[in-house]
Amino acid sequence: MIRGMTSQEGDRGESRSRGTSGVLRRLPVALALIVLATGCRGGSAGEEASPTLPIRVTPTSLSTLAEIPLAPTRPMPPTATPGCEGDTGRVEAASYPGAILRQDIPFRVYLPPCYDSSAESYPTLYLLHGKPYDESQWDELGADGIAEAAIAAGEWPAFLIVMPRQPEPLFSSTDGGPRSYEAEILEGLLPYVERTYRADPVPQGRAIAGISRGGVWALEIGLRNPDVFGAAAALSPALAVSHPRPAYDPFRIAAAGGELPMWIYLGAGETDWARSDTERLAGSLTAAGAEPRLEILPGGHDAEYWTSALQPMMEFLVEGW
Repeated sequence: MIRGMTSQEGDRGESRSRGTSGVLRRLPVALALIVLATGCRGGSAGEEASPTLPIRVTPTSLSTLAEIPLAPTRPMPPTATPGCEGDTGRVEAASYPGAILRQDIPFRVYLPPCYDSSAESYPTLYLLHGKPYDESQWDELGADGIAEAAIAAGEWPAFLIVMPRQPEPLFSSTDGGPRSYEAEILEGLLPYVERTYRADPVPQGRAIAGISRGGVWALEIGLRNPDVFGAAAALSPALAVSHPRPAYDPFRIAAAGGELPMWIYLGAGETDWARSDTERLAGSLTAAGAEPRLEILPGGHDAEYWTSALQPMMEFLVEGW
């Protein structure tokens, strides 16, 4: 299970682990045979992958982190990182000094198995909650548990998940650009995360996604900043009730024909009031030459749909990693 920890595990250096070339050709033949016979004790290559887990997690406060049960149906295979067999990921609660709002802004971060014993940098998924929720919405929907199970099973690469609180009035009362929540992410949250954690600081290693109002923000920020985020995704984006200025309108951004993220995912429920505009945006992006993935699944504008859509959305995003 993911174990709750505090955020005091501090700044760490940033480097990417590399494989080393073999040295058996320089060993005597007899010693080489011994090494080949005894040196490989990994999991079976033919082992069946873990099924998708029906994950439920217990929300935790910023001061007290509860353990988050994964409830696996069978023991999960250990990660392949040497020296950390049996290690699990964890969620930390932390805060960063706001760039636009001069206050500490809470966030949660999922660190994958073997993070502490590895020196590599990791791709990072930024998840923006809906309204009137906060950063605990992602734990309630099971985002970190889904990632933990798939990473431990070897189905997905290891990556970080950053789940920030979107503070008011920036969350509801700004639409983009200077002094907005877009600026808060780009000038405050993202630099802090990449100073504090081993997050890969390249566009191909960053993805941003959100739900409802957070989905509108994920699209606005992602589509306007393809040099920062290589992927953008939204579930039930509240485009129908969003009235941004033209420069920050996802429809206008798509129609402008400029550079866009390589990976774009859009989803809505079959009876979701956000479905119509989600489909319309997918059409606008396609007309602009992008290749968005659009998935309509059973459900409405609610947690039942978001829970079912979370894994396919995340799976699409990690394909690029």
